Amino acid sequence: TDTTVGPPSGNSGATTGAIGVCGYVARRVEIRNAPEGFRVGGYGYSGGRCGPVEITDSFIDLANVGCDHSDGISELDWRPNSSVFAHNTIDMRGVPCLTSPLYIGYGGVVEDNVAYNCSGYAFTAEDGSESATWRHNLAMRCRDGREAGTGFWFAGHDHVVVGNYASNCEHYGYETYGGDRPFREMRDNSASRCFQMFNPYEWNDVV
Repeated sequence: TDTTVGPPSGNSGATTGAIGVCGYVARRVEIRNAPEGFRVGGYGYSGGRCGPVEITDSFIDLANVGCDHSDGISELDWRPNSSVFAHNTIDMRGVPCLTSPLYIGYGGVVEDNVAYNCSGYAFTAEDGSESATWRHNLAMRCRDGREAGTGFWFAGHDHVVVGNYASNCEHYGYETYGGDRPFREMRDNSASRCFQMFNPYEWNDVV
């Protein structure tokens, strides 16, 4: 609580998450100039062996060297809906290549977060087996890195997606490649100044 991690300028020199990995609570934490922010799970902690994590009211300002994959919050545990990520701001201006400010590997509640200036996908659930709730998040200025400039990317549809907003995304506001099964709930989402709100070939049957 009320902690700053990382140097005031330059790069921390770390190669893994600045804070992690299991069963912790982070409130009002500033991570600055690190290649990766919070890590949840991973490093052999899977199959439900990693306790839930709560990250709230925090600021993550990333910077990396070269084109390493830098995530602001990277959730890799195998416990659906076990963690909470709320009221966080993730600034990716210091990362030139493909990133995901908030990556959900399996589940959780993602609410009232802001992801700014990412090169890639701002809010990501890419495995297809995730089950998460996404409410009132803002993806702003998603640049086209090596792959995409998209606000919200869902590989599967076992999600509640309500009241989110994507702005200034070079590709799509919302993107999915998960087949024709509908989302658990999908409503009141919007986008502006994106190339298109939805990726056109996959979205018609799932909303």
